[in-house]
Amino acid sequence: MKRLLLIVGCLFFLSHPVYGKDEVIKLLYKPKSELAVRLKSPPPVTIYFEDFKDGRFTPLIIGENQENRKNFIRILTEDEKDVRRFVQEVMREEFRLKGLRIVSSPQGAEKRIGATVLKFWTLETRTYESETELFLEVKDAQGETLFQKKYAGSGTNRGRSLSQVNYQESISESLNRLMESILADPAFLAALAESLPEVKKEPPPTPRVLPAEKEEKEKEQAEAEKRRKMKEAEEKLLEEKRLQEIREAERRLEEKRLEEQRAAEKRLEELREEIRRLEEKRAQEKVAPTAAVETSAVQEEKTPSKGKPKKPSPAKTPPKSKETYFGPK
Repeated sequence: MKRLLLIVGCLFFLSHPVYGKDEVIKLLYKPKSELAVRLKSPPPVTIYFEDFKDGRFTPLIIGENQENRKNFIRILTEDEKDVRRFVQEVMREEFRLKGLRIVSSPQGAEKRIGATVLKFWTLETRTYESETELFLEVKDAQGETLFQKKYAGSGTNRGRSLSQVNYQESISESLNRLMESILADPAFLAALAESLPEVKKEPPPTPRVLPAEKEEKEKEQAEAEKRRKMKEAEEKLLEEKRLQEIREAERRLEEKRLEEQRAAEKRLEELREEIRRLEEKRAQEKVAPTAAVETSAVQEEKTPSKGKPKKPSPAKTPPKSKETYFGPK
């Protein structure tokens, strides 16, 4: 079983490429030509572009270099928000160049355009192949959706390997084709020019209330008010009860802390007393041997030692006096 799992793991890693160092490019719009679409009569409405969204799973990754089948290179942007901002700015500029009235604020705008980027991908092998997909929405001034549709555009380019300029040109061509498909769509232009008819709203008729119904309604309102007050009183009681429980718990914790503190102080006092007794006992043990030695020395001086008779001290003889000799010479 282990050998089988090892073989499956090896096959998995061999079948999947190893990614090398990522390449980061800057998004720039470099179309080789203008849009092929011409608007004879652009819709005379003010348009506001809402912030576009990015619906891709990995907003930072925009492509791959697969020239080396064993070492793919991912193509990234500098920021995750770059793609949706880039597509929005390109669309704003192309719409403005085609005569549409673009405003920078939603106040007073007659139509709003929003979009979600579904695909923004460039694959580099021997050529550069870019694809862009967008889900577009047109809304009225109140935010009601008037039109929804998905659009796509593709671009192809040739050049040297991992060229930032070639990536920019291929992406620009795909966006160029995308803008052409949007502006050439009659349904989209009709949605921009469409205006919803204003519906005159009449005030609802005032219902006729009979005295009995009025009394019953007042009674229901009184009951509802009573239930509301009772509910508020119950909530207040529950809150007070909860507050009392919290205070009681705090009191118990404080008593427990004080009790533990007193027990600790008592234990500390007992330890100090025990240390004091031990020090007194040690001092007494030091004094006792010295006193015993002194007592034995005194006793030896007072009592003669057995077995050895004490020698009498020699008698003291008076000193000889000097006498004068008068004998014969």
